[in-house]
Amino acid sequence: DENFKNPDVRMTSAKFEFNWSLPLPPKLEILYAQSSRLYLKDPTFSAYAPNLRQLYFQDNFIMSLKRPIHATNNSIETLDLSKNFMSHIFQTNDGQNIKRLNLSHNDLGKDFEEDTDGKIFRTFISLQVLDISFNEIISLPKLFLKNSNNLKYINASGNRLSSWIVNIETISNLTLLDLSENKLATLSTDTPVSYTHLTLPTICSV
Repeated sequence: DENFKNPDVRMTSAKFEFNWSLPLPPKLEILYAQSSRLYLKDPTFSAYAPNLRQLYFQDNFIMSLKRPIHATNNSIETLDLSKNFMSHIFQTNDGQNIKRLNLSHNDLGKDFEEDTDGKIFRTFISLQVLDISFNEIISLPKLFLKNSNNLKYINASGNRLSSWIVNIETISNLTLLDLSENKLATLSTDTPVSYTHLTLPTICSV
């Protein structure tokens, strides 16, 4: 094309914002997209897949998810977003069925530290397994997990926590709290020591 040869033509850049709608097969139950070199930063999209149970998006470049992702009437039970260089996570209204959530090996510490009202996991009422290890977390608010009373396993290892004040007193099914590889000096009096796995023998023996 002659236009591309013309030196007077100026190439300009523009920022485009899309509202993605994912057309997934209605009977799809498991979606594997790990290690796919997928790059996303603050997309806005919705998905409808009523039979989808498991989503695996680990080891990609999902840098930030500030905007909400709508998955109305979903049945997702397993969501893996680990190893994505992610620095921001959305607050969803559709997390009620998720039982296993892996957010490890990201950079979500700041978002977690500022979530004083427990909004991020507000709808995760069925959550049983939560992995937030290796996220550069310095502290976690007391109400961080206020609605996740069905948790059985929390992995917060490999961070920079110097204290643990998250209220887990109402999480009656919790069997393992992994706080190893942190810098813990104190535990909240609400933390049942028998549930914890620590690397500091001065706090408890394991």
